[in-house]
Amino acid sequence: MHRDERAEAWLRRYHDEKPGCTRRAFIDMPGDDGRSSYQRLADAARAEGPGGAVLDLACGDGTLLALLAGETGGLTGLDMSEGELSSARTRLGGRAVLTRGRAQAMPYPDDQFDVVTCHMALMLMRPVAPALSEVRRVLRPGGVFAMILPTGEREGAWAALVERLLALPFLDDCPSFGDRRVYREDGLGALLAGAGFARQEQERFTVRRTASTSELLDFFLDSYDVDRLTPGALAALEAHVHGMRYGDAPFGFGLKLVTAR
Repeated sequence: MHRDERAEAWLRRYHDEKPGCTRRAFIDMPGDDGRSSYQRLADAARAEGPGGAVLDLACGDGTLLALLAGETGGLTGLDMSEGELSSARTRLGGRAVLTRGRAQAMPYPDDQFDVVTCHMALMLMRPVAPALSEVRRVLRPGGVFAMILPTGEREGAWAALVERLLALPFLDDCPSFGDRRVYREDGLGALLAGAGFARQEQERFTVRRTASTSELLDFFLDSYDVDRLTPGALAALEAHVHGMRYGDAPFGFGLKLVTAR
């Protein structure tokens, strides 16, 4: 199996087993203005005008679509995980058209949507250039692609845990995800321009929360990297978190809202 196929298979399996993991990570993480990353992305979609058709790419359990329900000219969600789509169907109750598929080969005609959104998923896609070309294809002239991406900045207990995690051994056959160019402003800009987007804007912000040691461990164990640790490394990480000597721990990380037109 090619490395890109292995990565997709791993992500599909992970989300089938843990639907809603992205919502659990971000829905209760407010930014400086009190909005979560989901709320910020929903506001960006609304700003493009009422009545527009919206596609949420890698829609997960339908959290973003639920925020937009009743406010647009039609909602569509695409995801490659049947587990996530099952949760989305329960959450949305028929208020969106949900389809299983890949970003690199969307099952939609040209010029169908006014807005395409994507919450914390573009950086996982590989190859990413065909996915961006597909976004451009399904957008109507003047349409907008709005996405939430990580900046790589970390604060507090999260930064310390990530540093420790990266020093631990991973499984020999664990996949790597995405295209590193997405994390760089010049790299992402070049990829978007290559796909036919003429103008790009970005807004950086930080989301934060405070959690008990047990909540922090649950949060951390719901992440991709922890799932790729060897059993011994996972046990060592759990012991480390349980051995923390503070009570409630503040942590956070940097995100950015990128819009491409």
